[in-house]
Amino acid sequence: SFQRAATIFQSIVDRQPDDLRTHEKLSGAMSDIATLHFDKGDRAAAEAAWETSLEHGRMAHTKAPQVAIFRQQLARRLSGRAYHRAAWGEWNLALVDLTESRELLAENAFQSYATAQGLVDFVTAIDSSDEPVPAGVATWRDDAVTKAFVWLNEAIDLGFHDVRLVESVESWARLKDLPEYKAALRKMTAARVKSEQTEPEKPAGPRPDSTQQ
Repeated sequence: SFQRAATIFQSIVDRQPDDLRTHEKLSGAMSDIATLHFDKGDRAAAEAAWETSLEHGRMAHTKAPQVAIFRQQLARRLSGRAYHRAAWGEWNLALVDLTESRELLAENAFQSYATAQGLVDFVTAIDSSDEPVPAGVATWRDDAVTKAFVWLNEAIDLGFHDVRLVESVESWARLKDLPEYKAALRKMTAARVKSEQTEPEKPAGPRPDSTQQ
């Protein structure tokens, strides 16, 4: 079980605090435990598990920032907690986690896109609520839409050109009438076409020898 694995990893890092790979494994086990508690509706336990998960994930990344997997997994787990915080209505804290996640992989086109989609997913959650939206949340929602398009355009600049993916996501589809959405799709399409035109031609392979029997 995740709890058993976490207990084993914790005992190892207690004895070997410089074992960064085990810190990373403990971070992963605790994020799984956080999700289990979240699914059961136990917010306090989920929050505590996330704190432990991110503590050990940050430990690994801070001590070995050159190790890509530590950075990538920390970014993924921050995004995971962001979704949980959004579900709890902690919109500002969700944005903090999502922003940190994005900054860890600032040069990664897909990560920039993923965090932009995260923001519009949060917007969809607000728009789909049956409860009246407080004024402060409505303002946060509008600011999140603006930021999401900023992040989407930055992702395009980094090389994200997957128009079909964007068009297939319900959260983006809800914003399809906005001029920012239409402009982003035009920019993405143009960038994709340009990249295809500038790709170097692949050298032709050897022709079959027609004289060979």
